[in-house]
Amino acid sequence: MRYAVTIPTICIMIGSIIRIMLYFMVTIDEVGDRTDYYKYIPTLLYSIFLSVAGALYGYVAVHLNNYEMHLSQFEKDDSLIKKQFVFHFINRFGGLFYVAFYKQDVEKLRNLLASMLIINAIINNVMEVCSPWISTVITKISNRILKGANTESVFAGDGVSLIIGVDNETANTSWKGKVANEMDKQDYNLSEDYLEILMQYGYCTMFVVVFPIAPALAYINNIFESSIDLRKILCMKRP
Repeated sequence: MRYAVTIPTICIMIGSIIRIMLYFMVTIDEVGDRTDYYKYIPTLLYSIFLSVAGALYGYVAVHLNNYEMHLSQFEKDDSLIKKQFVFHFINRFGGLFYVAFYKQDVEKLRNLLASMLIINAIINNVMEVCSPWISTVITKISNRILKGANTESVFAGDGVSLIIGVDNETANTSWKGKVANEMDKQDYNLSEDYLEILMQYGYCTMFVVVFPIAPALAYINNIFESSIDLRKILCMKRP
């Protein structure tokens, strides 16, 4: 019965994504005959929508996965990966397959793929830079509200005290403050990085014929991505 909520919810979200995708595809066809820059706006909006929908679904998928109450961490991670892969595959490649095999329009497919590669890379990199910092700030504020300023919480058993709500100077000079800061950081999720690489690999292999510079764009993005991931790891909780 634990899947009675998660499976219908995921199916509804996937159906909504397909419906919105078809709407964008029809809009792109309607403005395709224009000669001005207006004809590229639906394609850009669709690329932005893919990133927004992916981020929203990722948030929902985590909560649905926690609701299922898996018996082991392996089952929990495996279930989350399956949920994310199915949705993101349809979300990222549904429009491309529609244009490639149903419309059979090489020019529109090339423009759509280029827009998705560039726009998604920019949005993902910006989100990866800002997300750890924003999450850490929110966590610190939440802890101060829940625990109260200038209070102490003691770990049971080992007598190690964790200072919550201390000022920045004390937190930076004492080992207790360093532990408190470490606990406030966001957990690093490797599955998101693997999923992003998988989607990028799909762009570069399945549609490289119509957009030969896709691997070059992916390579340039990965150069920036490696530096951003390094900074993200330093800003997030140690495993």
